[in-house]
Amino acid sequence: MAKKVIETGKFILPPGLPFSKGIKKGHHVYVSGTTSFNEKSEFVGQGDTYEQTQQTLKNVVAVVESAGGTIDDIVKVNVFLKSISDFEAMNRAYKELFGKGPYPARTTTEANLAQERFLVELDAEAIVE
Repeated sequence: MAKKVIETGKFILPPGLPFSKGIKKGHHVYVSGTTSFNEKSEFVGQGDTYEQTQQTLKNVVAVVESAGGTIDDIVKVNVFLKSISDFEAMNRAYKELFGKGPYPARTTTEANLAQERFLVELDAEAIVE
C-alpha cells in the first residue's frame, strides 16, 4: 500500500522545507510537527503560547480533515513546549478544542524548538476509517 501526501490550504509553510504536512498510509494519518502559521503563511501568536496552541491545533485538525478524517479520529498528540511553564496556557487551548473528550493519548515535554519564536509545536496521529 502506497503512502499518500496530505496537503491543506488552511496553513502555508515557508517554502523549501523537506517534509510533508501529513502522510496517510492505509487508515493511519501522521501529521508532521506543526506550528502556528496561518493560510497566509503568517506566524500567529508571537509571544503567546495560548494563541500559538489554538492555531497549531487548527492546523493539525486541517491535515486530518484533508485526509478524510475528523477531530474525533485523532488518537495521539505529542506536544513540545519551549518552556514547561507554558503548560497551563497550552492545556487550556487543548481542552477548548477537544471539549469533554474522550481525549487523544498525549505526551507533553519541554524541548528546544526550531525557531526562537516557536513556543509550542505539535504532531499527531489519527486513524481514519
